[in-house]
Amino acid sequence: MGRDVFSDGQRFLYTLKPLDNNKFPNDSPITLALPETEGENVKLRYIIKYVGTISAQPILDYLTKGPARTDQLPQDAINMLDNLLRWINKDQYTLIKSGLYSGSERKPLFVVFKGFSVSARPQWKLRLNADLTFKAFFPSGNLADVIYSMKGNDMYDITGRNYSKRLKVYGLSPRSAQEQIIEDAGISIAAYFQNKYNIRLEYPELPCVKTKKDKDEFIPMELLEIMPFQAPNLELSVMAPDMVRIAAVKPDQRFREIKDFIRTAIRCVKLL
Repeated sequence: MGRDVFSDGQRFLYTLKPLDNNKFPNDSPITLALPETEGENVKLRYIIKYVGTISAQPILDYLTKGPARTDQLPQDAINMLDNLLRWINKDQYTLIKSGLYSGSERKPLFVVFKGFSVSARPQWKLRLNADLTFKAFFPSGNLADVIYSMKGNDMYDITGRNYSKRLKVYGLSPRSAQEQIIEDAGISIAAYFQNKYNIRLEYPELPCVKTKKDKDEFIPMELLEIMPFQAPNLELSVMAPDMVRIAAVKPDQRFREIKDFIRTAIRCVKLL
């Protein structure tokens, strides 16, 4: 997509210039070949349809009328403007849903990303409502290294191909990779990967990850990577103390950070 096309992060695309309808005939699926994953070529079929034209003019009309009911807000135009504000700042920030994130702080069990939420609010004038926002994710990287950094040698207290594969974790093996036996092969998981893929495990003393819900299929931790921005499914009581400490910003510091963010956002608007 070009610089004049932006998204709401879901199923709507906006473009500052008219689309060529000849390239996107209605109800005609377009096939897009994705990068090789899970050992096969994956193709995505999608349909682009013209929905309508959204103008920012209704926002100006709403403001010039003076006091009006909230049910008269031009919500489609406001949504378009909100998405445009986030999209033009994508090079300076990481976009996660409705937030713009610029930094992170590592905690024992997760990483807390710090950023800003911003939205347009037509009142007497068109105002930008901005505030600090915080969101927790698992650290990305090699699973074995991440677990070791979290738990060290106490991690047991928690009761080689050339393509990538996305997996869901259903638990850990009851024994380590050098002790867990593959029944059909009669050898340990560590020995299996050494013999079949010539992969010598660096951490054979670690348990393996269970990747099938109803079947004992295990993969060594060090062969897996945690994808970025995976939200932790932790109890609120576990996350709350660290989140509160990070989010506890003095009012004057909070104001300065929001003010600097608004200045950056306005500079990006001039690039359109």
